[in-house]
Amino acid sequence: MPKAYHTITQWDHWLTSFLGQQLLQAEERYLSEHIKSFNGSHAILIGSPQQENLLKTTTIQHKTLFSPMFHKHNLMPYIETDFKELPLFSGSVDLAILPHVLEFVDNPHKILTEVCRVIKPTGHIVILNFNPASLWGLKKLLIQEKKIPWTGSFLPAVTIKNWLTVLDFQLEKQNSFLFQPPVKESLFPKFQFMESIGRNIFKSFGGVYAMIARADVTPLTPIKLHWKQELPNRQIFPAGLPRPTTRNTP
Repeated sequence: MPKAYHTITQWDHWLTSFLGQQLLQAEERYLSEHIKSFNGSHAILIGSPQQENLLKTTTIQHKTLFSPMFHKHNLMPYIETDFKELPLFSGSVDLAILPHVLEFVDNPHKILTEVCRVIKPTGHIVILNFNPASLWGLKKLLIQEKKIPWTGSFLPAVTIKNWLTVLDFQLEKQNSFLFQPPVKESLFPKFQFMESIGRNIFKSFGGVYAMIARADVTPLTPIKLHWKQELPNRQIFPAGLPRPTTRNTP
């Protein structure tokens, strides 16, 4: 927990930087387009306080942020907790959003398993990760002084897809976005043209990939029983009451 807390704290601080804000804005646009039609009662976000606005992209009424960090602003319902053991009943959540959580924890598969545990049958999970097959992934390989977010594990999309399959989740949608390279603020606008090129030609090479998966639960079909054996014609008397005496007729 202390290591995870320290990493999430650094990640939360990086999200206030220029690149961090560009990332959040791109993810808000994506979620606003792809999850606004999801129905249900409860939506959760597993992450840091700076990411709470991502929860506003869903129309689900009850929204809660789960984070190991203390939430100073408290603009949204918030629970301070360890990601490894969420204080939720199994099958109690309609939508869970995991923005870059799996990249900054020691055991991402365990965290994903725990989140999948709390999803209702036919509920959804949304995962946002950095794409190693992108200009953002290339910078992680080339940069010498590793700091957040480049210290994170940029997990391949196929790895997450395999984990979801094992956890009985069906992938409904996979996209990538944010094709501009992670450059400083003065240069970032000059690469705006790469967004349209990426969306039309290099669709799988955006800086972030998103996966939307649904709990793949097949409802049980009730089986109607057909009784063929006739029950014996016997009288049943309540316990404790004397049985009537049968008299033989002469």
